[in-house]
Amino acid sequence: IRHALIPALERIVPGASTAIARNADLLADDADLLNSLTIAAFDACCRRLGSTIQIDRDALRSQPRALQRRIMVLAAQAVSDGIELTRERVEALRTAAISGNVGSRIEIGRGVSGLVDYDCLLVGPDDQLGPELRRIHGLPELEPGKTIAIEHSMSVSAGPDWVIAIEIACRATGWVLRTRSPGDRLLLPNDHHKRLQDWLVDRKVPVVVRDRLPLLVHDGVVRWVAGVSVGDYEDVHSRLTARLMTRTGDEQRDGEHAAGN
Repeated sequence: IRHALIPALERIVPGASTAIARNADLLADDADLLNSLTIAAFDACCRRLGSTIQIDRDALRSQPRALQRRIMVLAAQAVSDGIELTRERVEALRTAAISGNVGSRIEIGRGVSGLVDYDCLLVGPDDQLGPELRRIHGLPELEPGKTIAIEHSMSVSAGPDWVIAIEIACRATGWVLRTRSPGDRLLLPNDHHKRLQDWLVDRKVPVVVRDRLPLLVHDGVVRWVAGVSVGDYEDVHSRLTARLMTRTGDEQRDGEHAAGN
């Protein structure tokens, strides 16, 4: 470039090398400003959670597209030092954060991906995205596929922070505590039924959590979803009560109320 291209440019446009140097200085100043703006925007939109970066989707949408792309690059570099993103991967990640469907996963490379949730995009190692997202939401959980027959009063551990206390005042049959199965339906307080999948979507329960939620089921019908249904569950016929409590003994009060008949 120095020995062939620059002399050729000077012959065509005298003073070209001076103009190029001047523009390079201007572009360097522009780059410094963009870098400063990107760092401020990153701090406004993102926070570190363990080995992942959580990007607030609404906050990101308020940023100019040029900064959105740079935020994606910073987030990936924050969880994988030295990673290089192609333009296509940057744009795929940015588009997912702005308008992607919940549960979508975007592979970046080097074992790093982005996972779309309702309010955030989580960027980090593939094997950490699900566990970290579950920690963010802090809902009770059982191992997928687990079923516990309820034949007497008991307390069931539901993850590191929760205990489900079940009390039965008389002999009752057909009750189990389990995770969801295909085709599950929930009995609503008005005696109507609704597909459990639709009910969970309506309440914006994350995809990575749904298969682990503890369900109180009687004769194949879901009666109560721990951590999502509001308050306690009580069935007057079986004289059964279920309560979600923290390990310190406090009852959990969030979610939607489910009442027995």
